[in-house]
Amino acid sequence: MHILLLGATGATGRHLLPLALDRGLRVTALVRDASKLSDVAHEQLTVVEGDAADEAAVAAAMGGVDAVVSVLGAPASSRSGIRGRATEVQLRAMARTGVDRLISLSSLGVGDSAERMPWYLTWLVVPFWLKHAFADHEVQERLIRESDVRWTLVRPTFMNDKPATGAIQPLQEVSPKQVGLGVTREDVARFMVDEVAEPRWVHRAAELVGRRAA
Repeated sequence: MHILLLGATGATGRHLLPLALDRGLRVTALVRDASKLSDVAHEQLTVVEGDAADEAAVAAAMGGVDAVVSVLGAPASSRSGIRGRATEVQLRAMARTGVDRLISLSSLGVGDSAERMPWYLTWLVVPFWLKHAFADHEVQERLIRESDVRWTLVRPTFMNDKPATGAIQPLQEVSPKQVGLGVTREDVARFMVDEVAEPRWVHRAAELVGRRAA
């Protein structure tokens, strides 16, 4: 399979890219600065410079791919709205090129999962620290759900940069007590690569949490 990866130089993308290549996927990575991937050399990797919010650039990079995988992000304080703007561009480019599979990174606490969050997230963390990021995710998810593509939303809980554990639970609905069971970015990236290879969450949001110690 051939995927277009958006966000390859970000915190999650840095894990996802080598995992996808190791799985045997062909990857086109659209990045603002190709030099940030100068340390990654692989015969199955094509690096293209461009802006993920530029429809012409995205459509050009999308030629011949089977799926789009987006792990685009921004600092919590950013008001750029990059997730929503880029998602709108992705969907228009997908319609132009005939690509109909999209796997997109969101966050637990967005959309219908907001009602299952612990009180401290609902009333303290989100309003004061994650307000702009979550508003951006809401736009992203709405656009994807209203689209005609075969989408999967990936909603991890708190992510960290620890080594992968393999102890990750993809659930339809988490409980408030499970929200604090953090996951590694590498485990999230592996879940997304698995979903490319073997689609199991089409038209669903996978809520990812860790497992409790035995």
